[in-house]
Amino acid sequence: MTSATTAIRDPGPRPEAVATEAWLQAACETAVELAGATLLLPAHVDDPLPPRLSALLPLTALAGAYIPLSAGLESITVAWVAGEVGCRALAGALLGIGADEELPSSDVADAVGEVVNMLAGGVKSRMLPQVTPIGLGLPMFLHGWIEPGERLEIAARRIQVDRFETVVLVLRQRSSTRR
Repeated sequence: MTSATTAIRDPGPRPEAVATEAWLQAACETAVELAGATLLLPAHVDDPLPPRLSALLPLTALAGAYIPLSAGLESITVAWVAGEVGCRALAGALLGIGADEELPSSDVADAVGEVVNMLAGGVKSRMLPQVTPIGLGLPMFLHGWIEPGERLEIAARRIQVDRFETVVLVLRQRSSTRR
């Protein structure tokens, strides 16, 4: 046998060894870059959200797109959420539609889903040096809020996009062996 057939490929770092904060940092950097370069909207990361998110935001008024990323045996979900006006602004910017033009809700959901698909692609590119392989799922648009729990960790940062407050989220299921 040659050494090429007997070599075992190193799968790289285990995804659970990468902190949730690293995933969130990659998502925030990508969101700001995406807003400026693709959507042509000014954006910056705002102050971190407090651990008790519901004390700060009207969470039930938020909507946005969520997309799962599979990294080994772990699933990370990346989301970008905002109020209705913020979602319409993101969708309109992607579609090149002015703020005064009406956009059906289904088009808003599709466009925000595409924005989050691009966000996930950027997160994947940024995280590949730390975690391989990473696969992308399909985006889904949700109204409302997903509550963190004993087994669900949620990390979030506000991203100011133009004059709209948005929130980038990373959701991570905690395993019984990881805390």
